Amino acid sequence: MGSLGAVEEVTSRSSPEKGTQTLARKRVLLPYHGRRQRLQIIKEEAKILEDLAHQHIIQMIASYEDTPQPGKFFYSLLMSPVGDNDLKTFLDVVGDQDRAPQEKSWLRQWFSCLTAALAYLHGEGVRHQDIKPSNIIHRDSHIFFTDFSSSSRFEVGQTTSTENPARTSAMYGAPEAIDVLQDDGKLKKHGRAADIFSLGAVFSEMLSVIDGRAVNKYHEFLSQSHALTGGQGAEAARGLLYGRSVDKVTQWFSTSGQRNIRGMFTDCIAPMLCLDREDRPEAILLLDLLAKRPFTSPCHCQFLCSSRTAQALELAKEDRGLLGLEARSGTHSKNKILVNDLVASIKIGALITLFFFTLSMILLDWSGVDLGVKSTPYAKKLVELQDSNANIYYK
Repeated sequence: MGSLGAVEEVTSRSSPEKGTQTLARKRVLLPYHGRRQRLQIIKEEAKILEDLAHQHIIQMIASYEDTPQPGKFFYSLLMSPVGDNDLKTFLDVVGDQDRAPQEKSWLRQWFSCLTAALAYLHGEGVRHQDIKPSNIIHRDSHIFFTDFSSSSRFEVGQTTSTENPARTSAMYGAPEAIDVLQDDGKLKKHGRAADIFSLGAVFSEMLSVIDGRAVNKYHEFLSQSHALTGGQGAEAARGLLYGRSVDKVTQWFSTSGQRNIRGMFTDCIAPMLCLDREDRPEAILLLDLLAKRPFTSPCHCQFLCSSRTAQALELAKEDRGLLGLEARSGTHSKNKILVNDLVASIKIGALITLFFFTLSMILLDWSGVDLGVKSTPYAKKLVELQDSNANIYYK
């Protein structure tokens, strides 16, 4: 299920020449009262997805409106690819297995994949604002951000903070997103750093599964810090807020018997979960931290090998005080220019990798290889979409 509507697997048949294509369809019912507001939200999501092109972000194929019966209005987004499962289900399944070497190797790579996608999003001036395992899907070893219904745009190069209430899920929300009011009654500001916190919470669940400890046990441990009486598994998770459980998260990983697990948490994930948003690393800097950890596997969508990129990263660290140096007058604007160059290089790299990924998917479809995507949470209904039945607006 998406945050605003049902997501299902469909088959689009546009013409005999093109044949059929399996897609994920997000179908949103537009109520008679409040229809305009709901339509604006889903169209904003469509517009954001249309402008994005990254190997680890779901691709928008088309959108259309239809009225199956008088007084009943729907707006649908057609997206690719169809996932095998969302990350929440994947973590639950793998976490219950004694040995899952292949799936755990995927998780080690997904740290970098998701961070690279978030760096790309922020470079495009987009905040996701609802990062959580159920909004991330995988198809075999490929991972994708999805559900951008809570996303918003900001001006790149300007402050990213806003005082508008975030449409984020409370469990994975940053402290500034869930604790909306300050002591003086004013709304707290939140921005890109809230995405970093939410991704850090997701990463902590991935790391726990790699460590051989199931997510439901992790949630039960964290929920001990709340006034929650009894309850296990999903019931305990309903009372959990990562934004108020950072100390318990740290305690959980301090008890790991694996040194590399403790190191991964301390060096990469703990900084993402800083209570003060100003202390959290930007996604670009986080990519550099992950690249230095032998624990994680590199993602092919990372392009961090040029000397100019390395220089930009060093200046970005200096600008954030990560090198222990005082910021010098006139350095900030230079840093910003070079970091923007880094973002541009990531965008170019993302477009190249997206091209080859799409090409590989097309070749697989032509060869008739069964990718095993039928048994998914999206596969609730298989329908045929005819161009004559709806006005389909292709990207």
